[in-house]
Amino acid sequence: MKVTKRSSYLQGLIQRLVDDGRLKKGGAAHAVALQVAQDGYNSLTAQQRGLYEAQVIPVIIKWEQEQDLDASHNDGGVLGHFPQGG
Repeated sequence: MKVTKRSSYLQGLIQRLVDDGRLKKGGAAHAVALQVAQDGYNSLTAQQRGLYEAQVIPVIIKWEQEQDLDASHNDGGVLGHFPQGG
């Protein structure tokens, strides 16, 4: 596994989502999220992709929207967004 900024960011985000109770540690959604962080989206099977797209991506999007809203109320700034693509 090659550790990149993107994979480190995603691993940290996954941990935050677990800590916040948004992802269940050890659950199927948690497992596929970790797999994406470690091995990339292309490593997922079709079934895993469906799970990732249905259960992980919406949680990430909602979390990021809440962070953006919090930042705009605090200092007008916007936090970095979830890295997209490869």
